[in-house]
Parts: sequence; structure tokens; C-alpha cells
Amino acid sequence: MRDDIANTSPLKTILEYCDLILDAMDFFGHDEEDFFDNRFYQVSCSFSLFQIGEAVKRMPFIVTDDHPDVDWSGIARLRDIIAHQYENVELPIIWSIITEQIPVLKQQCEKILRLVEDRKERERRKRTADGGIP
Repeated sequence: MRDDIANTSPLKTILEYCDLILDAMDFFGHDEEDFFDNRFYQVSCSFSLFQIGEAVKRMPFIVTDDHPDVDWSGIARLRDIIAHQYENVELPIIWSIITEQIPVLKQQCEKILRLVEDRKERERRKRTADGGIP
């Protein structure tokens, strides 16, 4: 399934969890101290980062290969650290990721999703024009 360009589920999952992180920031606060002082805030964002990493691991290779500007392997490695070395997670790094990198990742994935959906639509139209099944 990792080679199926039509599988947009991982991109949609990434966008969902980016939104959850941004919603958590709106709910808990945009100040670094708010994050450092609130275990619920930390766990919420860490879980969302974990889920983003899981989605990256399910991403079709054609998507990751076509978009090397996204640090797919770094996202997957962060998931592994959260999953297997949670006691080593450094909160300042998590804060930096959620405040600086998540908004950028969201924009990148929105753009990629539009490109993938446009490509799928072009392929569907071509099949229809060639007398195939839409």
C-alpha cells in the first residue's frame, strides 16, 4: 500500500493531528511556560506528534520521494523516540517543533494533498476519455 499514490489517508491524518496540536495551543496557551507547566498539554501534543509519525510511516513512497523538502525521516524518528524513549523527550525541543515546524508541515501537507488529488482527478479523466471506468 505504500506505493499507492491514491492513498491520501496518511496526509489527511497528518493534517488532522497538526490541527489538534494547533487547537491545543489555542486551548492551553501559546506561551512556552504554559506548555512546560501543563502535563496534559505536553501529553496531548506528544501523542499528536506520535500519530503524525505513524502516518508518515504509512505514506506512499511516491509522495515522500516527490517531496524531499519535508523531513519525513525526521518525523518518523521523532515518533520512534516518543514511542520507545519517552523519558528522553526534551520539552524545549517538543515546544520548538509544535510552534515552528507544525505550522510549516501543515502547509506542506495541504499543498501535497492538493497536488495528489489533482493528479488523481487528471488520471480519472484520462481513463474516462480513453473509454475506461472512471
